[in-house]
Amino acid sequence: MERKRKELQAQQSREIQTLKQTVAALCSSAVGVDRRVNRLERQGRDLEERQENIEQSNLQGDPPYSDAISMVRAGAGPDELIQELGISRDAADLIIMIHGAKREDA
Repeated sequence: MERKRKELQAQQSREIQTLKQTVAALCSSAVGVDRRVNRLERQGRDLEERQENIEQSNLQGDPPYSDAISMVRAGAGPDELIQELGISRDAADLIIMIHGAKREDA
């Protein structure tokens, strides 16, 4: 009887240790996921802000970006857009990020 109780206690101790390790691993993973989600949210907000700036620039009479989009789809890089159209590096990078991906998918 005492032997069975000790065996059961040992088994339960092993199971508790396994559960502790599992919970620790889950917590560690959750922290990593949380960091990635926060980074992606920041990037999304940055992109929204960039897009709003571009749209605001268009409303204020700055150069239209349709030429830049066409150039990107034809393979132009950021330096080419900056030199030929006089747009900012951020605008060039954003246009390439948005419209260059479409070119790669085609």
